[in-house]
Amino acid sequence: MEIPDVKRNEFKLKIKGLLETLPNIKKFSGRYVVVKYGGSILKDSTENNIVSQIAFLKKYIGINMVVVHGGGKYIDKEIRKSGQEPSKKIDGKRCTPETLLPVLDRCFGELNGRIVKKIKNAGCPARGFHGKGGAVVKVKKDTSADLGFVGKVTSVDVEKLEKLPTDCVPVISSMGIGPGGKLYNINADNVAAAVSIALKAAKLMILTDVRGIMTGHKDEIFSTLSVVDVGRVVKREIVREGMIPKLLSSVNVLKNGVEKVHIIKGTDENSIVEEILSKEGVGTQIIMKRR
Repeated sequence: MEIPDVKRNEFKLKIKGLLETLPNIKKFSGRYVVVKYGGSILKDSTENNIVSQIAFLKKYIGINMVVVHGGGKYIDKEIRKSGQEPSKKIDGKRCTPETLLPVLDRCFGELNGRIVKKIKNAGCPARGFHGKGGAVVKVKKDTSADLGFVGKVTSVDVEKLEKLPTDCVPVISSMGIGPGGKLYNINADNVAAAVSIALKAAKLMILTDVRGIMTGHKDEIFSTLSVVDVGRVVKREIVREGMIPKLLSSVNVLKNGVEKVHIIKGTDENSIVEEILSKEGVGTQIIMKRR
């Protein structure tokens, strides 16, 4: 029986798409890719989409996916439930008095467990790293301002992560262990940066609720920014305040050996898979320098 032209053309398009992904499958299989997401997209429907992509890339493509998560609005809500008020932020860092630590510890633990469970439900083993017994990040007190129990990352326990079974996805919260064995709150972008550097990751992917770094002209985004470009963008105040720590953290990551940083819209369906496997990619990629 002869195959209709329409079906033949559809098949050809599928083969073309598959062939386009093969170089990137070969490039990233067996390498680390760190995915960071937090408060702005911590919603069930979005999170289900994210974890299913992470499980797919780990299980079927063989990419060593690592998740780093923040807490954001969920934590603000839980702090209010406890009878306290969320503290102010300075340069993207949440001021953290000691009275907030039990709430943060509980909330990050709950979020961490939820993400692990969802990855497992998507068909891939996962393990959470949070709290005094599980944190892989060590810190010192951040003295850049009066921030309370906010930490600066000093080291990442790479050995603990590398000892995981090869099919397992680590899920890391943005709290670390500091002086005296105390828990410290950490900016999640900084945790993701430190983990990416420690693991010599091929990519750090920062998931947000916007398509990338906006140019300031209508709905356009920068498809590529170099480290030099980032300096200009920040100086010209093109980007919104909350994006500046992400850009500065990205520069630090690139200067310490990670090949690329991508800022993409995590709420878009299959955006992680599309960025890693497609020829064109999505969002804004940040690189050391332009060719």
